[in-house]
Amino acid sequence: MAKKKPPKGSRKQLVSKMVMIFIFLAGILVMLYPFYSNAINDFVDRQRLEQVQQKNEVRSKEEKARIKAEMKKKNEELAVNGLVPSADPFDENAEQKIISDDYATEHLIGAISIPSIKITIPLFDLTNDKLLQIGATILQGTSYPTGGPSTHSVISAHSGLPEKKLFTDVEELEKGDVFVLTVLDEKLAYEVERIEVVKPNDTSKLVIEKDRDLATLLTCTPYMINSHRLLVTGHRVPYTEKIAKQIEKADQERTLLDSLLLAGVILAVLILLFGIYRAFAAYLLKKERFDLIIKRVDETGAPIEGLELALYTKSGKKAIIRDQVPVTGKTDSDGTVIFKDLPGAVYAIKEAGQLYRLKAGIKKRKQLKAKAYPTRRQTFATNQTEEILIRK
Repeated sequence: MAKKKPPKGSRKQLVSKMVMIFIFLAGILVMLYPFYSNAINDFVDRQRLEQVQQKNEVRSKEEKARIKAEMKKKNEELAVNGLVPSADPFDENAEQKIISDDYATEHLIGAISIPSIKITIPLFDLTNDKLLQIGATILQGTSYPTGGPSTHSVISAHSGLPEKKLFTDVEELEKGDVFVLTVLDEKLAYEVERIEVVKPNDTSKLVIEKDRDLATLLTCTPYMINSHRLLVTGHRVPYTEKIAKQIEKADQERTLLDSLLLAGVILAVLILLFGIYRAFAAYLLKKERFDLIIKRVDETGAPIEGLELALYTKSGKKAIIRDQVPVTGKTDSDGTVIFKDLPGAVYAIKEAGQLYRLKAGIKKRKQLKAKAYPTRRQTFATNQTEEILIRK
């Protein structure tokens, strides 16, 4: 089989196809970035939370008791002196920072779960720009989340980050909804009792109420504007089997959604990459040259002379043009027509006065001769040693 340069314009068509596919691929990745990046971060969060659980399992009872005692002592001091919340933790101009796993693990003490908005995210013992990028943090100057009378823990997290949801959906919470803090294997449930919007530096609502066990979720609002702060405060309620099942169900649904989303993005990328491969393979195939030989006979096997056959693209919608003239041919006295020196590809053959469209040509660069690729109903077409026989 002869080899030549691809037909004029083939390289330009290839480049055009490649550019279009790359633009489409980039568009999909940019458009879906908030979704698949959040899904990936969810999987990372689950790994971190498993590490905390494993760390707590190997901790001795004495060590856990010591840590709880230290937290309780600080909470007792705050109960006497009052909360002294640090300055507004959200810096709109803060740059993204690279956070080591060791640093994150060092400050990771548990998790916060909000089943009504289907989130479970890491909880850190320190508030700073680094940790706020990857989870929720305890605001300095407020109670540690150990529970007990005259405590008020403030949990802060970002809203509207492109790569992580964090507290983005906290504004959807309503009175009566429940959130759960998991610290040192202990689960503390809180029921939302009030929702308030304040100025960034207004901490007047963040106070200890005598003998009450409170926790407040702190985040930015409105979405993407961040001019104010949203405070969602809950009071301690018993952690029940019902709440545990709600969290388990929410986590399962979120995991399923994340898995489906990532699978969909990967599938879309693979399809587009396959499109690039197909376009490049078609370009290389056009370097090959072959003769397409068709023999046309009637049902008795007698040759039919003078029938006109025309070549179209594989889809059958566009005629093949050579030297500005459609490529056609008429059968000779043997019923044979030869289309010479065709670029490697699969074509559609159409016959004047007939409705059928038969696909034929070469699919691979090392294919030695042309073949017909009939549908199941096109039993009239068969591949012979040297030609394609159409018996109809």
